[in-house]
Amino acid sequence: MKLLFFLCSYVFLSYADIAHPSTFSPVYTNLAIADTDPKVLTFNGNSLSVITAESRVSVVVIPPKNSTNYHFLRGVMFYDGPDWNSTYLGSAMQFWKSENQMVSTGNTLTVQYLTLLNSVDGYVVLQEYEKTKMIASYQGVACGLSMNICGVELDNLSGPSAMVTYVPDGLFYFGETVTGMGGTGTLDVYIGGVTKNQKNLIKSYTNDDSESGFPQRINGNIRTYVLRGNKTDMAMIFNQRENDPLPETIGKKGFISSNHYLQNGKSQEVHENIRVNQLATFSFAIDTADLSSNATCSIKIYNNKDVVYSYDNTNLPSLSNVVQVIGDSLTVDFSSNGNINVPQGWFATFYLIVNTTGLSDGSAPVQIIDQMGRTEDVFSIREWVYFIAEYGKIKISTGKAKVKIGFDVQWMPYPSMESNIVKVKENDTRPVVFSRYVAVAVRISADTQVSATIIPPRYESDIQYLRGVMFFDGESGNATCLGTGLQLLNGETQFVSSGKYMTIIYLRIPFAYNYVQYVFQDYESIKDIVQFQGKQFVNWYDSAMFSLNASNGPVALQTLLNGQNFEVVTRLEGAGILDVYQGRITKNGTNLITSYYAENCERYLPQIFFGTPKTYVLRSGHATLNISGGEYENFAPTNSFGRQGIIASGDYGTMSKLQDISVEIDGVLNKSSVFRYYIQSADLIPGVKLEIQTKQDGNRYTTTYDSSNLPYFNLFNELPGKSFYITYRSNGNTNKGFLLNFEIVKSSVATKLFGVIMLTIMNIFASH
Repeated sequence: MKLLFFLCSYVFLSYADIAHPSTFSPVYTNLAIADTDPKVLTFNGNSLSVITAESRVSVVVIPPKNSTNYHFLRGVMFYDGPDWNSTYLGSAMQFWKSENQMVSTGNTLTVQYLTLLNSVDGYVVLQEYEKTKMIASYQGVACGLSMNICGVELDNLSGPSAMVTYVPDGLFYFGETVTGMGGTGTLDVYIGGVTKNQKNLIKSYTNDDSESGFPQRINGNIRTYVLRGNKTDMAMIFNQRENDPLPETIGKKGFISSNHYLQNGKSQEVHENIRVNQLATFSFAIDTADLSSNATCSIKIYNNKDVVYSYDNTNLPSLSNVVQVIGDSLTVDFSSNGNINVPQGWFATFYLIVNTTGLSDGSAPVQIIDQMGRTEDVFSIREWVYFIAEYGKIKISTGKAKVKIGFDVQWMPYPSMESNIVKVKENDTRPVVFSRYVAVAVRISADTQVSATIIPPRYESDIQYLRGVMFFDGESGNATCLGTGLQLLNGETQFVSSGKYMTIIYLRIPFAYNYVQYVFQDYESIKDIVQFQGKQFVNWYDSAMFSLNASNGPVALQTLLNGQNFEVVTRLEGAGILDVYQGRITKNGTNLITSYYAENCERYLPQIFFGTPKTYVLRSGHATLNISGGEYENFAPTNSFGRQGIIASGDYGTMSKLQDISVEIDGVLNKSSVFRYYIQSADLIPGVKLEIQTKQDGNRYTTTYDSSNLPYFNLFNELPGKSFYITYRSNGNTNKGFLLNFEIVKSSVATKLFGVIMLTIMNIFASH
């Protein structure tokens, strides 16, 4: 018997056709032979870049630290020319596996990221080929996170061998610590990239340095190691922390450099602490120190925590002059202050990291100063910062505190302008509320002037992104800057245009912008408001307390509902009259649905409000207002007779399809109650229905109002029951909604009889 069988492999392929963007809109980058730092593209940067060099473009790929993300390298494409129609050179995956640099044939190269990936940390390192053409083997190395140990092998079989490492913006502890090397040859260490004049070559190691020269910390966010000789093995600790330095041994030699040595416009701040476990002689000499632009340098030697010698700008030793001091530790602090220049139509962005420890006199060690001279005090943050033309400034005044600061600036052009103009009218009953999910500029026009206010983000950690939203007094980003979203929030005020136009620019879009809403309206009806607060209710359990102080003029609270369709005012105490508008403040008050005396409003609370947005205005006095998102827990129960309130549809007073509501009101528990109500207004056009239902002894009784059964407005009706339900349905019809006043009163025999008769008559009438 012969048995034949076949083994078949099946491959299931899932794919999607993705077209090129409709327009070729790259970010342009220039490379120069004189540059000491390479340019670095990230996976979460621009999707399309064109690079121009003086000679040719060299590319080295640094892979993601996590091997599960290597496949994303296939989505980074390189074209040998000025656009995506040029010859295709290959993907980042192919270049990385070759362990060499890829070089353009001409002086331009196009890089396209098919997918932007915020969580994938691969990098494309770009350099002028004239500086790197002698390197035969070139690899990008991703060692991992803080304290990860990384081993690297370099050989010189075909010529000089190099590797580049990179720490992206946003990681505070720039650099790595080389713990040792073995083999033969000379290892050149550059802060930045390889240069022909080697001015940023900070150290050359041979095997003779293996004992006294290591460990050695190499600062900066990009470093290049070049082997000249035969072969060497290196071991390094990536991103070693400075907080707890290991004790050094007697005979150790090394150097200390600032984070971006020789680079203008970048953070040079560095704090180094070198200690030994016994008294020793510290010998040091200052090779270079740029003390221009208010830079400061401090060198201190300690003995058992007491300062033995202290040097600063006033008494620094002469360059190359060797100083010897006995002690057990040495600290070096270097900081620089200077402008970060920004051209018109561009912005600068960076992730600022400040870590302050030790003694402080209470003043901020770091200040962010924008182009208008407005300051923001910083003690310890890890947040994004943005500057626009003409410049911004980071001012550092550490005093006695130990301050660590790091940032790396990127310059980008303003995003494009939306073609549509957002319009706000003086007679609007609702403001314009919007957010954007892409980097974009938007123009707003008004009948008189444009007012901008803010509803803050839900999470405090997202407030930092408001620095990246800019407001301009005119029709473009070239107009006078009114401020940022963060300044608008912190000022609890409104930005107002001098004319009829305002422009808002979202410089960069993180996910957090989804939780931030900006409110635009015509200024005429709100020009007397001196303070604005805001709140967005997302969940039924959201609650907040607001302090409204109108001693200097009227103050306003604006609320939005996102995921909820109602909010409940649970408490109002203090003094003054609180007006509640369904929408925005209006001169004629057509959408003013109720007012409260803060001194005497217990029987009117809790009170439910449907729809979004709403504006609460206190015109005098000082009051505390509590608002919650839960309906049944906070609104439905009635604690005592005499409770009064209103029920208004979601967009009452405005022609809208968003009027539908459904609400329950309970009587007093275990007591006979009567729902006493009258209808002020109801726009019961054909198709719209208002139902009032009562539950009594297990039965439900319903009164229905519609275009064929209109209510008697402003006349009381009484319905006995344990629970009462009010439902308003527009059924897709545009209408102005309804407003109903109610009171929960104690039942009596006459009231019960009257209520039953009224209910019966209404039901009979409704049936005809």
